[in-house]
Amino acid sequence: MKLLTIFCLICTLSGCAGFHAIPPNNYSVISAKTSSFVTRIVVDQNGNIYPESPNYIPKKPFFNGFNIGYTLEENIKKDINLIALKASNEIEIKNNKARLLNPQSKTFFLIHGFNNDFSEAKAFYEKAEERIDSLTGVKNHYVEFYWDGLYNGKTTLDIPYFYWGDSLTYSNYAGQIGLRRILNRLKSTNELYFITHSRGAAVAFSSLLDPVYKPEIARDMPKYKIIPEEAMTNRFNKIRIISLAPAIGPVGHNLNDSLKRNLPRDTKIFIGFNSKDMTLKKGVFWNKSHKIGDTTLGSKDEVYEQVEKSLNTSDTKMIQRINYSQFGHGAEKYLDNQGNFECLLWAAGVKIKGQPCITRYE
Repeated sequence: MKLLTIFCLICTLSGCAGFHAIPPNNYSVISAKTSSFVTRIVVDQNGNIYPESPNYIPKKPFFNGFNIGYTLEENIKKDINLIALKASNEIEIKNNKARLLNPQSKTFFLIHGFNNDFSEAKAFYEKAEERIDSLTGVKNHYVEFYWDGLYNGKTTLDIPYFYWGDSLTYSNYAGQIGLRRILNRLKSTNELYFITHSRGAAVAFSSLLDPVYKPEIARDMPKYKIIPEEAMTNRFNKIRIISLAPAIGPVGHNLNDSLKRNLPRDTKIFIGFNSKDMTLKKGVFWNKSHKIGDTTLGSKDEVYEQVEKSLNTSDTKMIQRINYSQFGHGAEKYLDNQGNFECLLWAAGVKIKGQPCITRYE
């Protein structure tokens, strides 16, 4: 009876647990065709940055769906700043190369959402890159940022909300610890362009401004050696954030006067807003986006309008939105609406071929 109870408990727990998004050993190997225009960065659940193609780092054991993660602290704790510096140097070298080929070229930080494994995130990035290059008519440089958003494994019940709570924390760590460490070491890059999907918005905002944690999580961060650097956003002249279906709320990421005080004056945020997105709404016939992890910014009119009042003035608009209407939440559904995506890029100051769209914006 005792063994049966243990077995049932294991099956139940493994079914509720999301798999950690671990990259393949050769993750940093990029095809010769795109290697000059892509920088690939991966962080674990605590925001630690993976070294390039870490064949020498052993994986943690798996057992019936129990994936206990891939914490790199013991492997790289002596070189953590060196790894961040190497990543930032690669970004700047490739950015400079792209701009030499065409001065209109830009560096875009692409950040995927929750419940994506490495291959799913990679597919989103490749589609976004193809779409942006086509719209701009130039080869741009892309920083593909992979974070541990957990995903639905073979032995996991198809109920992502079981591991959504952990993903909320991991996304903040990914931005506040990993991505911030890289941004702080950029020397010549003075403009930031982010394109995020879903919970990837939390990664971008957390890299720029400290997120708000639950007290128990904030208390335990030093115990797990999760110690963020201070954000050095004053080194940037311009920041643009394009967030498709952002799965965040205003309180957790300081979408208020604090954002205006701490980010450069030339900061603008563009939201792919969708009041019909069932994942953001957390329902079909109702909007419960404020429950079980706030996702109201991308789906609830009154919340967006409140943020708009906090950030915008009669002279400047720091935040704007464009409306989507499909029910699905997948990144490809937002990219496939080419008219809206084109408008988001144009509004962010990206030069688009042909006639830009103006009337879609609020």
